Amino acid sequence: MSTDDFLDRLRGDWQSRSADLGDVLARVQAGEARLRRERRQRIFGTACMACFAIIFAWVGWTLKSPLFQLGSVAFLAAMLMFVADLFYLRQATGGELLEDTPSVLARAERQARVALRLTEAMLGAAVLLAVCAAIALAYGLAGKVDMVRATVIAAFWLGGAAYCWLRQRSRRARAEAEIAHVSRLQAQLEGDG
Repeated sequence: MSTDDFLDRLRGDWQSRSADLGDVLARVQAGEARLRRERRQRIFGTACMACFAIIFAWVGWTLKSPLFQLGSVAFLAAMLMFVADLFYLRQATGGELLEDTPSVLARAERQARVALRLTEAMLGAAVLLAVCAAIALAYGLAGKVDMVRATVIAAFWLGGAAYCWLRQRSRRARAEAEIAHVSRLQAQLEGDG
């Protein structure tokens, strides 16, 4: 024990089962808002992907262009990934935000695990774009499409893949750090109880 009663009281409050969670509670509330925003973005993204898939399929069919047909399949696959994320987000979020320490920590952990799962979807998108770029280049090398056009389209897809990969990497690191932080707090809480 320290000689400072104020510090002892703060330490005791933090380690008690009814501790004031301070920024953890604020981060959980901000996380709920982020998940709602993520759901809205997925709905918008799903609609966009469906429109692009239809447009690319139509153009690919009318022009008999393998690149547009490939783009249509890629947009359709991306749309299905967005739909899967929507169902996951719907199941993983919501509910009453409780103010007691264990429930707030459980909610914080669940939010971090949702963020971790969404990074897996971003990695899937990066792989999809990289595969499409490789196929476009293969079409160009095989002479099925103009090599310059195939290279330009592949460059855009590879740029998108790199962006998705880098973004998921930073988000994954944040989610893993949050899970570790919450786990430490939960261990402290269990050790105290």
